[in-house]
Amino acid sequence: MRLLIVCPFFPWPPDTGIRIQQSGLIQLAARQHSVYLFSLVQSEEERKHKTRIAPYCERVLAIQPVYQLPGRLDGRRQWKDALWSLVRRDPRHFYGPPSPNVVVALRQKVYEWQPDLIWVNTLYMTNYLWPLWEELRAIPKVLVEHNIETSIQRQQVEVATSWSRRIRAWGYWLPFGRFEAQMAEKFNWVVTVSDVDRERLLDLAPRLNPEQVFVLPNGIDVTAYDGEWGTPQPNTLIFPGALTYNANYDAMEFFLHHIFPLVRAENPQVTLRITGRYDGVPVERLSPGNGVELTGYLDDVRPAIAQSWACVVPLRVGGGTRLKILEAMALGTPVVATSKGAEGLRVTDGENILIADEPADFTQAVMRLLGDAALRAKLAANGRRLVAERYSWETIGARLEQLLDRVAAYGTQKMDTL
Repeated sequence: MRLLIVCPFFPWPPDTGIRIQQSGLIQLAARQHSVYLFSLVQSEEERKHKTRIAPYCERVLAIQPVYQLPGRLDGRRQWKDALWSLVRRDPRHFYGPPSPNVVVALRQKVYEWQPDLIWVNTLYMTNYLWPLWEELRAIPKVLVEHNIETSIQRQQVEVATSWSRRIRAWGYWLPFGRFEAQMAEKFNWVVTVSDVDRERLLDLAPRLNPEQVFVLPNGIDVTAYDGEWGTPQPNTLIFPGALTYNANYDAMEFFLHHIFPLVRAENPQVTLRITGRYDGVPVERLSPGNGVELTGYLDDVRPAIAQSWACVVPLRVGGGTRLKILEAMALGTPVVATSKGAEGLRVTDGENILIADEPADFTQAVMRLLGDAALRAKLAANGRRLVAERYSWETIGARLEQLLDRVAAYGTQKMDTL
């Protein structure tokens, strides 16, 4: 099968959750299929990574949008786009006008590469596919929902700290739900990364045929986490996540304001490392204080995770599943998470993870873990076993082939416009 994969982020280096998923998918699909990659890039610097992913692809096109604004995938939507989103379900009204160079290039590559299937990573990329929808209607299409975006918008309403923020979030959430449902119904198949997200999508889009919605869990290359990464240091916590992502920033604001002071009150020796980018983020609002280190972007986060006694994932907003948890488990680092942080993963509290939601409960879970070597060893061993059995690339690869078999059974159709 000729598989065209359309990505919002270039899949190398695999240093974020979505890049890990994209690079893994490409490598798995390349085992039995011809992969053609069409990806946005943020800068010319990213293009140098083409040589790392090219061995798995027949062709690679990395393109930078001409409308791109700093810190954005593309241009920013204007007030008139927001108003139109109340009545029209066009992606540009939710994301802003798509850069024409990307739309033109995508059309050209579809006709040049003649794919049997278009695999669209994230709802965002429908903004570029939309202008071509009618002429490409004969090609089967898969939409990968890494999160159910409407659910995240609803959560933003719930955690908003002021009425103005709540009203703004509410005004975005309602029309976005109708848009996401409509787009999901247009695709031949929709992929979610968990059973929880599958049910959310079916509730959101009741006209969607349940047989069209396929669960393909996030996974990792377990062998990439084998080896010696350093000795865990006593009383060390880590949060591996860029603060430039809103959900991560909210998690650290919650943790540093309501949990970490309680932890330090019980044990002043406890430290926290926050990895990932934080440029342009109002770090001062976090009030990190003593015992907190912002490392910035790390070329390889594995040593930092492996050398920590525990990984904390205090998310309050989000969807999909957290690859940061799978990475920590694969490295043998025990995890303490909120229910939202662990959502979508088939974990068991007390067996392979500790789960707590309220600040006092989360604090006690952290202190219990730091003070109990046997518990740390138990969670580490069970976590590694869970990842190897359920979230390894081998397991995910088998699921991927089941989906692609469905595509083949559906019947490959050729574009009638060629």
